[in-house]
Amino acid sequence: MVIQYHYNPKSYLKEFAKADGGLFRYSKKNSLFEPEKGSSYKSYGSERNLYTENFEVEHMQKIDTNFCTARNHFKEYALSNKTTSVSQKDFNSLIEFISHQPFRTPGSFALLFEANTVFYSSTKSNLKEITREQFSELIKNNAQKIGSKISNSEVIIYYSNSKPFITSDNVASLYRKDNSDFSGYIDMYLNPKTHMIFPLSSSLCLWAGNKNPNPQEVEIRRAELPDKKVELFNKIIYNQATNYVYGKDKLVIENSQEEIS
Repeated sequence: MVIQYHYNPKSYLKEFAKADGGLFRYSKKNSLFEPEKGSSYKSYGSERNLYTENFEVEHMQKIDTNFCTARNHFKEYALSNKTTSVSQKDFNSLIEFISHQPFRTPGSFALLFEANTVFYSSTKSNLKEITREQFSELIKNNAQKIGSKISNSEVIIYYSNSKPFITSDNVASLYRKDNSDFSGYIDMYLNPKTHMIFPLSSSLCLWAGNKNPNPQEVEIRRAELPDKKVELFNKIIYNQATNYVYGKDKLVIENSQEEIS
C-alpha cells in the first residue's frame, strides 16, 4: 500500500504560497536548481512511504499538529503589539518541529532507511548496522540536543513588509560568518558560534543565535528586517536546500542563487 507522507506540512507550505494557493518550486538537478511548472502547495513536500512504522507516523503527526498551533500563535504575537512573551508550550512545540526536520526529509537520513534495517554513519569511516527502533531513538536524541541549543539561544522574530522570505525542504538553515568546516550537522548546530534561521512564513523568519543571557525565560524579540538582510537570509536558505526551494515570487528565488557576499 502506497501512502504519501508530508515531511513539510501543507499548512507550513501554505504560508509561502500566493493567495490562489500557487507555489513556485525549484528542484535540484545536476547540482543546480531549476524551476518546475507552477502548482499548488498541497502537492509538494511529501514522499511515498517515507515512514514504515506506526510509531514514526504517530510521532511526526503529533509534532506537526503541535507546531501548526504554535506557529499560529507566533504569527499573532509577531504581527500584533503584544508585549508579553510567548508560552513555553508553544516555544517547545516550535523547537521540536525544527529539530526533527533534518532527520525526516527524503534527502537526509530518511534515505538511509532500508526495510527494518538502516546503516548509520557516525563518521565517514565508521558504519554500523542498527534497527529501525534504534534509529528512531537516535533521531530523538539528536533532536533533543538541537532543541537544547535553541532553548539556550537568543531568539528574534524578524518580519519583512516588502521582500518575501523563501523556504526549502531543509526548513532550518545554519550559518557561521567564518564559514568553518564541520564534521556533521549536529556538530555545527551545537557550536556556540552557529546561527540558525527558520522562515515561519513569507513575511516572518525566526533567528536563533547568541547565547541567551537568561535561559530560564522564554522571550522572543520582534524586529523588522531590511530588504538587504532578507536577501542574505534567502541566499542562505537557498544554498542549504537539499532538493527543493519554495516561494511565492519567482524572481526572489532566482536572485537567491547569487553568491553570498
